[in-house]
Amino acid sequence: MKMSFQVLVVLFFSGIFLQSCNGNSDSAEQKKDTTVVVNRDTVLASWNFMRGGSAVPNTVIILEGFIGNPGDKIVQNGSYITLPVYERSKQQSGYAWLVQFKVGDMPNQMRSLPEQFTPNDIQIKCDNGGLATIGSRIKITAFDENQDGQTIWKARVIEYIDFISSDEKTDSAQNLTSEILFDSTQKEVYSFVEGKLELPLLILPYTSAIKLNLTESSVAEIKEVEVPLGTGPSSMNDLPDNFTEKNLVIRDRNGNLIPYKSKVRIYGNWVRFDYSSSFPGKFYLEEIELR
Repeated sequence: MKMSFQVLVVLFFSGIFLQSCNGNSDSAEQKKDTTVVVNRDTVLASWNFMRGGSAVPNTVIILEGFIGNPGDKIVQNGSYITLPVYERSKQQSGYAWLVQFKVGDMPNQMRSLPEQFTPNDIQIKCDNGGLATIGSRIKITAFDENQDGQTIWKARVIEYIDFISSDEKTDSAQNLTSEILFDSTQKEVYSFVEGKLELPLLILPYTSAIKLNLTESSVAEIKEVEVPLGTGPSSMNDLPDNFTEKNLVIRDRNGNLIPYKSKVRIYGNWVRFDYSSSFPGKFYLEEIELR
């Protein structure tokens, strides 16, 4: 199933990214902050530093991250396009560093987009000669600019590092528990749940992911998980109209097929809702590991 995209021209940040910006990671096992102040005006930042809102005005930030998929809309403001940059390659939820890239064909610029575009059209010419796309790991040097009282980060130098790989470390993922779900101090937790992915009786309309049942879940409250469509690691094939369990093709983080009803460990981001709901948050799948 091919996704369709269109440019949304706005004067400021679209609401599609607002939830991504507001989450702070208050998990019990925070990574060690590796922020280094290069000089008074330049900071080699860590993700904890950025999540905590520690950057002060008139500061140059240097940070490594991954270009995220902006979803079905993208923010374009004149000669700049805003994209989310995430801490992990498969991350599409929680805190995102929103960075404006200047449109153009020169190094450190993003190529212009056609009116109807796909994720493959998102291409950034890097300072060191690489071409970055969604999923690329890059190092960004950005400066802040105040626009109508809100801080905007504009990319000055983009260095290409590499593309996503299947050996991304998951050591920092916590074992998600019911206690974490209902602990109001936990806003965003990189974590894992275990269970078996199975077909539901009814599949609701979808675009880029299908909601599957998670049976024998290690967290009783998490009974469903959205699995992205695709042909790469940690994805599943689209389903025909009259599907059966034989049509369910799921791949693990190494691209290997997962036998139906096999036990898996699912790594992802648990993000607390910032509004009142009967359930406190949502678990967003990033990687699947066969157990």
